[in-house]
Amino acid sequence: MKTNVVYCGDCKDILIEEIPEESIDLIYLDPPFFSGVNYEKIWKNGAEDKAYQEYWKEGINGFIRFMEGRLSLCKLALKSTGSIYLHCDHHANAHLRLLMDRIFGEKKFQREIIWDLGNPSGYKTLTKNWIRGHDTIFFYTKDNTFTFNKEYVKYSKEDLRKYPEKKDRKGLAVTDVWRDIPSIQKWGKEHSDSGGYLTQKPLKLLERIIKASSNENDIILDPMCGGGTTLLKAKELGRKFIGIDVSPIACEKTLTRLGMRQDEMIIIPNCFSHLEKMSPEVFQHWVVRRLGGQPSPTISVDGGIDGYTSFDMIPIQVKKSRDIGSPPIRQFATDIQTKGKKKGIFVALSFNDGAKKIIHELYNKLGVDIELKTAEDIIK
Repeated sequence: MKTNVVYCGDCKDILIEEIPEESIDLIYLDPPFFSGVNYEKIWKNGAEDKAYQEYWKEGINGFIRFMEGRLSLCKLALKSTGSIYLHCDHHANAHLRLLMDRIFGEKKFQREIIWDLGNPSGYKTLTKNWIRGHDTIFFYTKDNTFTFNKEYVKYSKEDLRKYPEKKDRKGLAVTDVWRDIPSIQKWGKEHSDSGGYLTQKPLKLLERIIKASSNENDIILDPMCGGGTTLLKAKELGRKFIGIDVSPIACEKTLTRLGMRQDEMIIIPNCFSHLEKMSPEVFQHWVVRRLGGQPSPTISVDGGIDGYTSFDMIPIQVKKSRDIGSPPIRQFATDIQTKGKKKGIFVALSFNDGAKKIIHELYNKLGVDIELKTAEDIIK
């Protein structure tokens, strides 16, 4: 099993194919909160929405079905001494608690952690209601014997006045209500360092979890790693890490944050059946990266140039369609000429005879050389 890696793809596929059973010491999972938020806002490419929409349209039952398959695989991946922390909020925490009881067992529930956000998200609202001020983190273990390193905080002056007999002790043990870790400020350095990930959690939060439930050289898994906070803190604390995210842009931001090369991203799927399940946007990104290229900043599914090869800046056009014929290839030739280029690469699931015929015509008449590649060619 590879460690200190970032996988791009659905964590369900990667947990099945890349993560052996009983290999992980700690899992932190911060899934979509079923809040009705359009996840296209996170990375501007819609990869999250495309990955989740099949489940979201079924409401809470679809969300729980989405989570059940992935949490069951997380349980298989954990060592017998392993732990999992599931981060959620009021939108679905009651449903997720019951789901975790069903998967891990009621007796493997350890704590419900209340994280006081410090700067409530709803303080500007004028509705007649209590202001939301916390998230919930469920702490479960694989078995009854598990890694746990208790954390203590220093006594305040008031504590020492109240409890003078405790001066020689380690400090106050941290409870399951965490008030000392404020949420991320959108204008702060930590938010900008992550590339502006909207649902990012603070490094101090992950530091507490990782220190408590793992030791040095243990393997930490974040199946929906987003901006990479879990992986960065795991690396800083001398742990090995595995990160997974469905968004190619999230994975790229994570690699940058970790000081890793973009070509170190491991892109799953690695077989044709997986490619067919990809959204057109993610498929485009995957193809361009697989060709060693740079995707266009704005991904579009309705034509245009989707990226360029890194070395010689050859335009790349990608369509997640079968039986591509001459019209889109002719249009691609026009786009290539507009950019002052004479070469291009066109990738699709399959091409018909008209496509193969037109590339010869374009070369003979216009001097434009277009190479046709299928998705299977790209995998190979």
